[in-house]
Formats: sequence, structure tokens, C-alpha cells
Amino acid sequence: MKPSYQDQIKIAAQQRGVECLLHFTPLPNLASIVEHGLLSREAQFAKEAFGYTSSAQRLDENQSATSISVSAINHDMFTAKRKVSRRSDWVVLFLSPEILWTHSCRFYARNAARREMRDHRGFLGGPWAFQEMFGESPTRACSREEHGLPAVLTTHPDAEVQVLSPISPSLILGAWVSQPSHQKIVESQLACLTLEDGRAREVVVRDFSPRFVAGSDAWG
Repeated sequence: MKPSYQDQIKIAAQQRGVECLLHFTPLPNLASIVEHGLLSREAQFAKEAFGYTSSAQRLDENQSATSISVSAINHDMFTAKRKVSRRSDWVVLFLSPEILWTHSCRFYARNAARREMRDHRGFLGGPWAFQEMFGESPTRACSREEHGLPAVLTTHPDAEVQVLSPISPSLILGAWVSQPSHQKIVESQLACLTLEDGRAREVVVRDFSPRFVAGSDAWG
């Protein structure tokens, strides 16, 4: 029997060695995330949940989605959002890769706000769209191999996954902060998750580097 499309996504992700997904957010949002999970703007409004945003409107205009990336952050976007927000207290959450096949997702080979993505008419929720995130790009002069891209990284740093349902806080694997002063804050807020399931959530302290590949080594 042919595997379901969810199982095909799971197999593809595991074959590529995807160990985690990432989502960046202002640090003051973490308490609400730990309580309610990761919610879209639409869901936050419905629950009246607290949440800082870096802009009044999402560029892709999809208020019902939460954007995450595979294995590495979109560093250019993250840098731009931090600059616009004028905040230095940000945290990157490491999330379980199972979200890719257990949640309703849309897979974008480039940022969802780009015209080529907004004009796309095919189904972006299945294994084909997931694999396209790692496909060869016609705009690149060199192949992925010539660029030295490992299988776990998307071809373009701005590739994103849009998750269309809430993400439980239990799916947070760990976190990444750039300042030691933020480590204790994040550890204390994630501690209640550890108490619930006994799995420790490590907090990495290092610069928010481009294309830092997150995996089991990232959180100890």
C-alpha cells in the first residue's frame, strides 16, 4: 500500500536528517508560547493571547499561519525584524520536526511573500512541495553540491514552512539566545515543560549566525 502523504513527508525529512525546525520571536512572547503554544496572529486574537509582533501586518497577508524554517533560520529576515523592532531580546525556538507531518503545513521554496510563491497555483501541502524546498534552483549558477549545501538545509535561506494549526509547547525541543543574560530567563520559562514530560530543554547561547545548522548537537 502506498504511504500516506504525511508518511512520505516524514520519510523525506528523516532521509535528509532534519532534526529540528526553528521559529524566532521576541523574548517577552515566550511565557505566552509556553502556556498556549505557538499560535498564528488570528488564533492569538481569538484567544486574546499576548504577543509582540515586529510588524503590523504579515507580508504574505496570511494571518492564520505560523512561519517556521527547516534546520536554520532565515538570517536576513531575522536581522531585518530585529532592526525594525529595535529589540535585542529575541529567542529562537527549536521545534520537533514531527510538525512537518502531523500538522497542516504549506511548504514554500522561497519566502511566501515573494510573487512567485503568491502566484503559485499548485498544492503546497504535500511531499512534492516539501522536496522542492531542497531542489536545484534555476537562478543559481552552481548546483547544491557545488555550493556545499548539506542535505538538511533548504536551497534558499528564505524557504519557509507555514503551519496552519497551533503548535503545542510540548513540541519545543530547546532554545537559542545570543546573550548570556537571557539564558536564565528562557531556562526558567521552559522548566515547566521539563517538569511535565521529564525531557530537559537546553538553551544554547551563541551569536545569531547565518545558516547555523540546528540539530541534537545544538542543544547538548
